[in-house]
Amino acid sequence: MSGLLDTLPLISTLYRCTELIQKSNRILIVVLSACDTGLGNISAGEGIYGLRRALVIAGSESQMISLWKVDDDATKELMVAYYKKLLDNQGRSEALRQTQLEMLKGEMYQHPY
Repeated sequence: MSGLLDTLPLISTLYRCTELIQKSNRILIVVLSACDTGLGNISAGEGIYGLRRALVIAGSESQMISLWKVDDDATKELMVAYYKKLLDNQGRSEALRQTQLEMLKGEMYQHPY
């Protein structure tokens, strides 16, 4: 695993969304693999504000975020398998779909609780 993440073009620095907007590089995907990263606040007449909306405005084509609590070990397994598929040139959506299906086939992650 040590070499896997070294080969990915990752942004591992903390950025403000305004800094992402100013970057000229195209942002293909932002992955936030922590609990509740996709939650936002509801604002009357404006809809849901949250990090996902800010990332879209900043130009991120895809966002992988969580709307609920996630298990650390399961998240690690999902992310490692997902990144391997990305390195094998699978598309973002298909890589996630295949990773999810593979995990559902195993006994450990068939049920969420």
